[in-house]
Amino acid sequence: MQSAVTNQVLILFLLMIVGFIIRKCNVLNNSLNDGISELLINVAVPFSIIVSFNITFSVKILHNIAIAFLVSVFIHLFAVLISRVLYFRYHRDIRKILVFATIFDNSGFMGLPVLGSLFGPMGIFYGSIYVVTFNLFVWTLGVMILNGKKELHIVKAFTNPALVAVLVGFILFFFSIKLPVTIFKTLDMIGSLSTPLSMVVIGSMLAELNFRALLNDFSVYYSTMARLLIVPLGVAFILKFCGIEPHLLKVCIMAGAMPAGTMTAILAKKYNANTLLASRIVFMSTAFSILTIPLVFMLT
Repeated sequence: MQSAVTNQVLILFLLMIVGFIIRKCNVLNNSLNDGISELLINVAVPFSIIVSFNITFSVKILHNIAIAFLVSVFIHLFAVLISRVLYFRYHRDIRKILVFATIFDNSGFMGLPVLGSLFGPMGIFYGSIYVVTFNLFVWTLGVMILNGKKELHIVKAFTNPALVAVLVGFILFFFSIKLPVTIFKTLDMIGSLSTPLSMVVIGSMLAELNFRALLNDFSVYYSTMARLLIVPLGVAFILKFCGIEPHLLKVCIMAGAMPAGTMTAILAKKYNANTLLASRIVFMSTAFSILTIPLVFMLT
């Protein structure tokens, strides 16, 4: 099993290399990256979520959905607690970026494709529950962290394409509705683009990274270690004693082992926070996740 996981992560790494190379050759640029990212977030990933819910209803799976939701909430709350402990010495402007990057990972854009590669359709199925939790937290707690105000964006939380896809998928699952073959195949084909395209785009983003500037910023390494190792391994250590089904727990933990989410940089820019630091953490954690994803999988 471990060799299979290593091979899957290696494939993802090679896809990133392809993106890195074609960005250096100017085949991709910022405009194309933005367009592909929009395609992934709004179409391909939601379609892959709907396809993953194309299973027969059972009480056990419904129970597992509830467990996955509770575990996902716990992971986010654990990350909040860890952030308060790790970053209290930093200046407020820096601290809020470090806290946000530690709590909110790239579970949608990168996480679901990775989970699909590691665990198949059920990985996306349970991983989508994690994405629901992510969206509920990011548009409430996340906005408050960066904006410094008790500002809630409930509408954005519930109109996110991934969350809408989960709601559609849950209806199909709960009533055991089977989509016509032509529609299912269409959704499946477009949804299958999410893994290769997301890795290529991430590789392209890494091609723009100024490695020399990163070497002098310890806070970037510190936050990266917290996001990629301390949070998922801490959660794994605590929850291993709770009697949760190992496969389900591992999917949730791996969802929480993704690098800092692109929302870190996007919302930092929106709320006039330290955008440069946010971008550096996103890049650095994404680069190191190539090594830490298989490590966390092995250790859990």
